[in-house]
Amino acid sequence: MQPQETKYQDYVDLLFRRKGVIITAFLVVLGVTTYFALTKPNVYRSSSEILIDIPEMQATPWEMAISGRKVRSIDFYRAILQSHMFLRAIALEAYSEELQSETSNLTTEGAFGRVLGKISFDAQRHEGFYSLSAVANDPDEAYDLAKAAVELFPAQCDDLVRKDSQQLVAYITQQIEVISEQLGQAAHEVEQFKSEIGDIRVEENEAVVTELAGYRSLMRAASNQKTTMEGKLASARGRYRELDRQMRPRGITGNSKLNQLQNELLTIDNELDRLKLLREPDDPEVKQFRIDREKIARQILAETKSNRGGTLNPTLVGGWQELGAQVASLETQWNDFQSQENYYRSKIRQFQRNNPKVFQQTVELHRLQRVVDTRNKAINFLVEEREKACIKGATETAGIKMIDPPKRPIAPLPSRTKTYILFGAVIGLLLGIGAAYSLEYFDNSIRTSEEVQRYTDLSVLGTIPQIRMGVKASGTYAGNVFGIGGASNPGDESSGISEKIITHFAPKDPISEAYRSLRTNMQFTRLDRTLRSILVTSAGPKEGKSLTVINLATTFAQMGEKTLVVDADMRRPTQHYLFGMERDPGLTTLLSRKDLTLKDVVRSTEVENLFTIPGGGSVPNPAELLGSQKMNALITEMMEEYGVVLFDTPPVVAVTDAALLSRQVDGVLLVCRWGQTDRHLLIHAVDLLRKIGSHIFGVILNNIDVYHRYGSYGHYYHYYYYTSDSHTTSRV
Repeated sequence: MQPQETKYQDYVDLLFRRKGVIITAFLVVLGVTTYFALTKPNVYRSSSEILIDIPEMQATPWEMAISGRKVRSIDFYRAILQSHMFLRAIALEAYSEELQSETSNLTTEGAFGRVLGKISFDAQRHEGFYSLSAVANDPDEAYDLAKAAVELFPAQCDDLVRKDSQQLVAYITQQIEVISEQLGQAAHEVEQFKSEIGDIRVEENEAVVTELAGYRSLMRAASNQKTTMEGKLASARGRYRELDRQMRPRGITGNSKLNQLQNELLTIDNELDRLKLLREPDDPEVKQFRIDREKIARQILAETKSNRGGTLNPTLVGGWQELGAQVASLETQWNDFQSQENYYRSKIRQFQRNNPKVFQQTVELHRLQRVVDTRNKAINFLVEEREKACIKGATETAGIKMIDPPKRPIAPLPSRTKTYILFGAVIGLLLGIGAAYSLEYFDNSIRTSEEVQRYTDLSVLGTIPQIRMGVKASGTYAGNVFGIGGASNPGDESSGISEKIITHFAPKDPISEAYRSLRTNMQFTRLDRTLRSILVTSAGPKEGKSLTVINLATTFAQMGEKTLVVDADMRRPTQHYLFGMERDPGLTTLLSRKDLTLKDVVRSTEVENLFTIPGGGSVPNPAELLGSQKMNALITEMMEEYGVVLFDTPPVVAVTDAALLSRQVDGVLLVCRWGQTDRHLLIHAVDLLRKIGSHIFGVILNNIDVYHRYGSYGHYYHYYYYTSDSHTTSRV
């Protein structure tokens, strides 16, 4: 259950952090929607009820060819209502007076534009009943539009139905003309053919053709019977050969006489098959081959009995002889059908040789006459269909009947102002939440301690809220002054210590308590030895490292530790602004001149036990100075003289100054600004320090907005402080 609660809390925290975006989107969308709802003009509706009787019968093939639809559906009527032709007719009818007025600037296109989107067609509860409505901002205009629509709609539909019938009649007439022309041509071809062949006795020719057709029919019947016999004969021969192999005695396969007889029988069978295709069944040569075959078959049977010692199976022998007789009978039948087929084929050839012209001429004449008959039938059918179409076109309507005429509306349609406002509120809220999650998705800044641990594998040693300017009597601050600048007047370097050192001016403030908590956590990071030197840096600029250094140093000084703050940011020094002192002489002066000692540049501050070394004047080679042997010796001297030394260095990613000093101190404290530090930049900074072997104490999450929820645990940042009048605690 704990992971689910944590995940839910993350979403809630995100909504609190991005509440500005959500509220802005909500108010903008709600305002626009409210303005639209309140300024939207009244809408009036005028409706009429009509009955549409749609025929259930399907369209004829001719109607399908013209309209492309099987039956008329409600989409036919809906398409008419949505057509520009119908809407233009409504506009001309409804706005006729205004269009004809000389003082009006309304054009035909303008009237058409007014009608668009104002005519609707809706089905009622009862089948076949529909509502034809018009809406407008003026009740008279709505009535005029509805009246024009209900008057023009039936007439427009009837016209389209009649046009379909007219197109169908025209199409059939066109087909009649085409086929009539083909009929005339076919009749002309018949007469021309008769004149070419002369006086022919059609009855005799038909008898000749009938006789020829009879021969063809008989020949096909004989051919079919022969094909059937071929299948039966092949099956019988196969079974006969199988029994013949079974009758052959085992162990005497080397009998030369029996093998010779078998080969002779096979040769005779093959020769008989060949002669059946070339000779008649009663041909002498064919008869002789059959006699020879019977003789060899008896010899094979006798030889088989002799080799088996007269012990042949009577059933096997009987089956073999029966199959042999069946094969012979089938061969005889096949020969008979073959003879019939050859006979009728010869009769057909003889008939064609004897009557070549009569046959061809009669067939051609019949073909031409069939063409004429087909054309006549087609014309008769088309004439009948055209008559039906004419009758249908004269009597058919679209089936529209007006049940209830339109009326002039008295009151506008119910206002949907509340619905629009509610809809706008919901859309605005959803849009704001979506924008918040989108910004969070693309936001790479660090916002929680868990993110720091996840991306850097470092602990968060402290979380510092935003520092607010203006010390009150109660000892708390007001006004956001987190940005790094000078004292009250940044241009005046001697205007006194900056009130940004909240641990000095408001030691009982919750922010001061946060710095003391950071000091305690720092001390526990090195239990094996005393913490003497700390380098404070950040991944990028303007993350609050200088302010962190001075407030953390103040907490060490308040413990009685002799504390030194070294401004090692030679490019953009800041500590002299915060302490309200001159910049030079400072660290660069000490490293550049040989006549100065540490005591010459160390300055005391208004805070007891707190000392500082300003940055000094500008130099062209800060990295060389910080990496010099003199700097190493100077750090050793500082640690011998002071209990705790804190170094304020430039961002570690921008320059190498912090990396050069990091290996000469006890450890590094990395400052990360809440909601600003890019996680990729933070990861890069940690990688740079780890590559050179620097010891990183941890990360401080700075400038947290305590008025927003943060962290995956969703807790509020609670602090306790003492009021100036009493020592009771109050929760901020």
